[in-house]
Amino acid sequence: MRTFIAINLDPEIKKALSLLIEELDKGHKNIKWVR
Repeated sequence: MRTFIAINLDPEIKKALSLLIEELDKGHKNIKWVR
């Protein structure tokens, strides 16, 4: 899991954010996410 999601969030919100970012990664390969 990426560090900027590691803030104290509700587990469901954290899961949704993870999925959203995975989709963004797939759709926008030119964007370099801070790891």
